[in-house]
Formats: sequence, structure tokens, C-alpha cells
Amino acid sequence: MADIVAERGLDPRWALPLDGDELEALRTAWSGGSVRLLRRLVEAVLRARDEWRAEEEVQ
Repeated sequence: MADIVAERGLDPRWALPLDGDELEALRTAWSGGSVRLLRRLVEAVLRARDEWRAEEEVQ
């Protein structure tokens, strides 16, 4: 998470940790093994979070 936050240029103090639903989605999608796959899944979760927030701001 820290690497992804840094790459996005975000202040780590404002980066919210993954919530219970997000963690459960990762547990379901990642059965272990490839850390690269886990990273891609975390990035997908964060993109979905960003899209959700953007939609909330529009409404």
C-alpha cells in the first residue's frame, strides 16, 4: 500500500487503509502466491474507490 500511495504522489497521512469490504474482496480474489497479482488487485480496489468518490462528489 505504501508503495502505491507514494507512486500516486499522495500524502501517506491521508491515505485511508483498506476497509473490511475491500479486504474481503482481496481475500476472495487472491488465494496467495504472486505478490504482483496482489498489487494489481489492490490497485484495482483503489481505482474503484476513487471512481466511487468521484461519483459521490458529482451527486
